[in-house]
Amino acid sequence: MKILKQPWFLILVAAASIYTYQFYSESGALTVGLNEAQAAQNVKEEKQDQEKERMSVKLSETFSVKKVSQFKLSSYLPLKIRMNNTSGDDLIVSLLGEGDQYKNNGDKLSDWFDVSLKEKVLTLKSPNKKEKGLSSMKDLAEKLSGNEERSLTLIIEFPQKYKFEDITMEVVTADLTADGLNFEKLNLTNVSGDTVIKNSQGDLVNVESVSGDSNLQIKGLRKAHFTSVSGDTILRSENKNPEIDFESVSGDLSLEFPSESQVEVKFNSMTGELTNDFGTSKGEGKKVNFSSLSGDAKISKIQKSL
Repeated sequence: MKILKQPWFLILVAAASIYTYQFYSESGALTVGLNEAQAAQNVKEEKQDQEKERMSVKLSETFSVKKVSQFKLSSYLPLKIRMNNTSGDDLIVSLLGEGDQYKNNGDKLSDWFDVSLKEKVLTLKSPNKKEKGLSSMKDLAEKLSGNEERSLTLIIEFPQKYKFEDITMEVVTADLTADGLNFEKLNLTNVSGDTVIKNSQGDLVNVESVSGDSNLQIKGLRKAHFTSVSGDTILRSENKNPEIDFESVSGDLSLEFPSESQVEVKFNSMTGELTNDFGTSKGEGKKVNFSSLSGDAKISKIQKSL
């Protein structure tokens, strides 16, 4: 045990004690610092999650189809519009919103749209000002504009055998997708959104746009009118004798008809070109009036039935 009494050993033990004390002191401080930082991060993430929950919209309103024959929408919102049939018996209008900077004020459709149902006409219209302390659709539009991570979707669901007398939509920027529609008249005015209608049946169609494209598959069509600045239009119809009017500055038109059709085309374009698989037949056939500055027109035969 003589070694325990040696001066150099005592010095070594003292140095080791000092080092051990400093190590645990610093380690403890570091641990406390990490715990505080982690706690702060947890609080921040929890707050973000809560904000995300508050910044979402999900609501629906149900209407009896016996009380609705016409649907009208007027909105300046950047929207996605979905129309599809279901196995249900009612007309259901739902508003779904996902994003990071708009408020979830209101828990019913009328908190976000001016909703009216008069003489079987269901009308949805964007309010122009705040009411009852709720955020107006105009405020919401400003927050949604130009951000792909934010979206607002209006969904219209209807029974499979239900037929609209009239569908009228006046929107600024709205992508419309419809499946299984049945209507007498469809009027759509859209500045820049795209339109896709498939597996549908209708009599009259009128689409006016600036730059949006249109792609339609409609049975039973009697007359269609398209007005566009630069948007392209694709129409597929099995009806034997519809009238098609197309006016544009630079937009193109593509038509598909049954192979046995006769097509009479009036083509007016300064630099555009016409391609017609049906030749130049005239008489009691499909009448196509095409007018454009530089747009092209292509008329082809349907390869498969709708």
